[in-house]
Amino acid sequence: MIYYWCAGQDDNIGDVILRRRMLRTLQSAGPRCAVYVGSASDGFVEALALRPEDIVHRNFLGFVGSATVHSLRKNWLFGFNPGEIKCNRKQSLMHALLIPMMLVSLVHGRRCIRVGVGVGMDGYHAVWRALIAVTVRLCGVNVWRDASSRALFGTGDIAPDWAFDEGPDDSTAQDVEPDREYLGVAVRYDGPATSAAWVAAVRSLADGLGITPVVLVQVRRDSPRAHELAASLGCEVLDWIDESHAEQEKRLRDLYRRSVAVISDRLHVLVMALGEGAIPLGPMEHRDNKIAGHFAAAGFAPVSWDVRGWVPDRIVSTARAVIDDRDSVDDAARTARNRVREVGLRVTSRRAREGDRTRAPGTTPSVHYMVGGFRISLGDNSNTPGPRTHIVNFLRGLEQQGRQSDLYIASSFPMMGRFSTIRQSDYTGAGGSTIWIADAVRVVSAIWCGLNVTARTIVKPAPQIIYERVSVLQSLTSFHARKGSAVRIVEANGVLSRETAQDRKVLRSERLARALERRVLRRADLVVAVSDRLADELVDFADLDRGRILVVPNGVDERLVDLPREGTACRVIGFVGSVVKWQNLDQLILAVSRVESGACDDVRLEIVGDGAELENLKEMVQRANLGDLVTFHGRMAQADAFAVMTNWDIGIAGHQKSSSSSMYHSPLKLYEYAALGLAIVCTDSSDARSLATSGADVRIFDDTSEFESTLRELVAAPRRHPADVERSRAAVIRDHAWRARVGTVLDAASNLASGERSSTR
Repeated sequence: MIYYWCAGQDDNIGDVILRRRMLRTLQSAGPRCAVYVGSASDGFVEALALRPEDIVHRNFLGFVGSATVHSLRKNWLFGFNPGEIKCNRKQSLMHALLIPMMLVSLVHGRRCIRVGVGVGMDGYHAVWRALIAVTVRLCGVNVWRDASSRALFGTGDIAPDWAFDEGPDDSTAQDVEPDREYLGVAVRYDGPATSAAWVAAVRSLADGLGITPVVLVQVRRDSPRAHELAASLGCEVLDWIDESHAEQEKRLRDLYRRSVAVISDRLHVLVMALGEGAIPLGPMEHRDNKIAGHFAAAGFAPVSWDVRGWVPDRIVSTARAVIDDRDSVDDAARTARNRVREVGLRVTSRRAREGDRTRAPGTTPSVHYMVGGFRISLGDNSNTPGPRTHIVNFLRGLEQQGRQSDLYIASSFPMMGRFSTIRQSDYTGAGGSTIWIADAVRVVSAIWCGLNVTARTIVKPAPQIIYERVSVLQSLTSFHARKGSAVRIVEANGVLSRETAQDRKVLRSERLARALERRVLRRADLVVAVSDRLADELVDFADLDRGRILVVPNGVDERLVDLPREGTACRVIGFVGSVVKWQNLDQLILAVSRVESGACDDVRLEIVGDGAELENLKEMVQRANLGDLVTFHGRMAQADAFAVMTNWDIGIAGHQKSSSSSMYHSPLKLYEYAALGLAIVCTDSSDARSLATSGADVRIFDDTSEFESTLRELVAAPRRHPADVERSRAAVIRDHAWRARVGTVLDAASNLASGERSSTR
């Protein structure tokens, strides 16, 4: 018996098609399916195309009870609800009710599957995520539909959404291409009002293509908004006029089949239209929470953009570039369809049903990525935004290189999530006894994390690479059950035992931490350092052979180039990062105040970030009566921070050496500033010089007086021409993208795999 949790939004055709596609896969695996549909309408259930022998459940407890009883049978399989899940109270408790059933089913192996799932961050809470995480660990197959969802749970594979294969099969495609005479348009009911520029762009795109715009309704709630938009465009509406999901889907597919392209901010409108041969376009005037990530996971070049502030011509030219590259879109669609079918074969294979610990050919993850830092988390509201950005982009680079990865992050292990809520300012100024206690907690927690790594890796095949980010008092790779057969790579972002003890002053067991850090570095086949200066420090610190160190600086997320710059009348100087003493932000504020007093244009300083010095700086600004000059945004989600930074003219980075002999860090903010088109005022580093070579406007200073004179010069000078700015942004992406950075590491690992590895392991 096959059990399938299949409950979606009743007024959403997209929720029908992705669940129906998974149902077809499950139906091919057994003669009968028991399907939980909740309170779905008859129209929703009819559109799922259930067989007469399939059983419909509407009571969740009854469904779970029946599934638990039958889980003792060998020919049993349970499929989790595909689509979007939320880490909130209701859904997490529903998952918790399944845990006893999943434990009972282990008598014949892991036979529960979670495929085509993405995590919605609305109402997210780590406590509720923990309950869902238990069910993730008990599943035999986890396949996520976007990289961020996989990163949140740290295990499983990534594949396109089920709906990418819910359309006409290649073998049944019509010989004659239908006349495509429409431009479909659909917008969310809860999105912001469309601007006049957006409406003008849609109208202009349709006129330029010689086709007719039609506003459509794929989600019933969108109907009032659709009529408003149709009035603005002067066109007709394909509304949802009856209670039949099947009939509305038929009407929509007929429209998509006759459309050149479809514009929408709804994921499954674009996916369904793609299945009928229309080009998907996602120009939207709000944050994109779904489309970019899901299409990227399916292997597509960008089809969605945040076009707030764009003029109509730019929107039209961007859309036309995608439409004119139809062959690439069609190729990506075929690839996505085939990948979905491969996942379907994996789900219905005997190995998946009987819980075989190995994976299907070609799906073994090539990299196990280990993060031992207790405070590091990957959510939007992470208290460690720098490490989060580095890790997420590195994992994305692996995906772009065609490498699968499993993430092992300490904060995701049981009882470890609480550490990720600690802010850097929470332990600043702590007394000696408190720090000794914290050191003891670190040691015990490190052992606990190591045991979790052992338990999770012993049941998995060996990866090609174990990649560990160095952390204080941690060595996760030492606990990895397959470490002897993989290339062992360690990434160093500093000499952490020294920095933590001497600079941050939150470590007393420096000798123990130093010895463990040296051991981790010496046992690696390859050490990745973020700068040449750090490589030299590591040679002295751990007595390493310089030939075993690969220098890979930070990189840039190529998606930043798509964020439009938002010009302002005044000159905006900005800083983003940790608000701590060594950043010398008090001197920055005073310098900007002096520059502003002699400037012709208005000047403003904005500071994004949190830290121990934040309250002191606010008090300083208040005492000096500089409230009109300085704005403190505090800690922000990354997307919100980037939205603020697009208004800046100048980005500040004043990294200085601390307890080290030189400034050896690779400032991530430099790459973000450059990709956003800002002029950069910073201290000297190889990163700054490299970005300048790529065309970024970089001004290096040595002391306070030079810093101030550089600011005065920039504020007084005319702004760079927008075309020059955009060219430099494109060059920065070309030269410093994460994909290339990751490729450098993979090439070195490949050479090691075919040669001799470290003898100190």
